[in-house]
Amino acid sequence: MKVIAPIIALLLLCTQLRAATGETAWIRVNQLGYTPRGAKVAVLASKQQIGFNDFELIDAKGRVVFRRSIGINLGKYGPFINCYRLNFSAYRVPGSYRVKAGEFESPLFKIADTVYNGKADFCLRYMRQQRSGFNPFLKDSCHTKDGYIIYGPVPELTHIDVSGGWHDATDYLQYTATSANATYHLLAAYRDFPHVFGDNYQANGLDGSNRVPDVVDEGRWGLTWLLKMNPRPDWMFNQLADDRDHAGMRLPNKDSVDYGYGKGNGRPVYFITGEPQGLGLYKNRGWYKNQKMPWSSIEGATINFAYESDIRSDCRTRHDMGVAGLNAGNPSHGQTLLAEHDFGGQPSGRDETTSLR
Repeated sequence: MKVIAPIIALLLLCTQLRAATGETAWIRVNQLGYTPRGAKVAVLASKQQIGFNDFELIDAKGRVVFRRSIGINLGKYGPFINCYRLNFSAYRVPGSYRVKAGEFESPLFKIADTVYNGKADFCLRYMRQQRSGFNPFLKDSCHTKDGYIIYGPVPELTHIDVSGGWHDATDYLQYTATSANATYHLLAAYRDFPHVFGDNYQANGLDGSNRVPDVVDEGRWGLTWLLKMNPRPDWMFNQLADDRDHAGMRLPNKDSVDYGYGKGNGRPVYFITGEPQGLGLYKNRGWYKNQKMPWSSIEGATINFAYESDIRSDCRTRHDMGVAGLNAGNPSHGQTLLAEHDFGGQPSGRDETTSLR
């Protein structure tokens, strides 16, 4: 104890000294780096008035290779009273650099043609990690017994296969709206930037090429689940599971929450009705800004099935668009992909009534 007390006192003193002499300005850069011919801007944000007018670009050897004015003061932002955009787009020499303005320096970053290589595919790691059904990150399955229909035009507790998709966040709820948004952006990214995506994973998310860009595999994973949540022209589900999920931290394959069907034995899936939803203590109490529409039904009331055919058509178009991009390199393989699923609401050769049991 005699040894610990002085150490604690010293740490407290260091903390106080650091606060008294703490930084008042920061230079933020793109930590991935910049391409030689691309825009290159750093941001200087300060909590106090500054006493310098220029900034410099410093190379790995400490040499000043570029100098410009910090430009106009763009004013307040958050806790900062002065903000500046430090533009060094004119400098194009590849290498490692820091931006320095007065006594303040940025972290080290690179200028190179390769700074973004693999970064788009890196983002897909998160999507694979969030998969429900078979989870390649865990190399195990979870939530395979989803789900039991709530508020639907069938007897309560009727089972329908809605396993798959992505867990929405740290919890394991799943939503049609957020999943549709993610799926759209995955396929739109491939449409606009097909050259940046690779093929290092199979359709199930495990290691190995399958001759399909990984972003298309991930988009298909989302589409397949969305079609399960919209199994018929006049049926649409909005949400899988509810706040009973918030029962502590656990891995998805260890999820044992009991929704009334037995521990880990399936979760409720909510049919869109346009009315407040939720069971017991979990009944929705949030209302939209017009005070006439509950949050839990906002998607249903907004769509109201009037645009349902457009949504399904757009899903099919996005899928076909991705496959069409593949056809240029391997037409026969593209036909194989199309044959795997007719994207009419059910897998090819499967009667939609068999989804209920």
